[in-house]
Amino acid sequence: MVAAADNMLTTPVVLEPRYFARVDLEVDVVVEYDEARHRGRSVNISEGGIAVRAASGPAKESSVGVTFRVPGEDAPIHAVGRVVRSVTLSDGMAEFAISFELGDVDAAVVRRVVAEHGDVAWEPSDAAIPREVALRFIPLIRRIARGFARRLPPDVAVDDLVGSAFVALVETYRQHAGTSTEELERIALPRVRYAMLDELREGDPLSRRMRRKATAIGKARSRLEGSLSRTPTRAELASETGMTEAAVAEAERVASSGASSAHASVHELELADHEEEGPDEAASRAQSLERLRTALDALPPRHKKILELYYGEDLTLRQIGNLLGVTEARISQLVSDAVKKLRHTMPLT
Repeated sequence: MVAAADNMLTTPVVLEPRYFARVDLEVDVVVEYDEARHRGRSVNISEGGIAVRAASGPAKESSVGVTFRVPGEDAPIHAVGRVVRSVTLSDGMAEFAISFELGDVDAAVVRRVVAEHGDVAWEPSDAAIPREVALRFIPLIRRIARGFARRLPPDVAVDDLVGSAFVALVETYRQHAGTSTEELERIALPRVRYAMLDELREGDPLSRRMRRKATAIGKARSRLEGSLSRTPTRAELASETGMTEAAVAEAERVASSGASSAHASVHELELADHEEEGPDEAASRAQSLERLRTALDALPPRHKKILELYYGEDLTLRQIGNLLGVTEARISQLVSDAVKKLRHTMPLT
């Protein structure tokens, strides 16, 4: 049996890379591995996992059982999970993180504890914002980050983009306290995009000016190769771009270095992000959103809930299945059915 004594909550709640809100919560934990039971104390808990500190720990990727009890609950929570991180601390203690997927009831218990805890931050040392604001904006931020990442090399971490955007969201919220959610979204989302671009620029070894030159030369080369049916000379590139031959040579030297390749798409992202939506496009988008809301409201409650979890909260099919108590395959079928109903109600024009 796991003791519930000495429970300790600290602030603030922080968001894991998997976008579960977690709480710094210290309770007794029993971890089962190597055919033995090992006792430790939790560092933090979310519905997606737990971090534990103990005298010794399992190896990374180990399959383990874990049992713990949260404040206000008599029944302990049992889960089977996988060790995703395991380190030895300077004091000789082990700290390891276990990823698991809880059933509907246990997940609701953990969400209650997190919700009672209050504000949310990205890192423990960061400023925080109300949980309901954070959880409304995180899916939006994540979608923007994934959109950027699709146009960038695979070594660009989506979590880093989301983290920088979350900090920008916190700053915007604090500057506009009391603003309605709709107005906050209008103000914050452009700042979120700029924060992500700033994060990318900080890791870019080239200046923005040099990046623009390299991009212009690359486009000029493609145009000239098409018209000349051969590789253009440096003099022809200089004439096409309006640069000196020396400037073309320097830009080519930098562009040919391995350092520039990892961020070659940042400039294109900046250009795309600065494209403003015209009044016709804005009106069309508003009309489409209104039609979508009407179509969603016409769906059966179960289908609507699943779409909100899948597209709105970015939960996986397995996570949704755990929440609703059905299999992952059944959730996949329900998502397909819901999308078909939407398409029938709201045909593409």
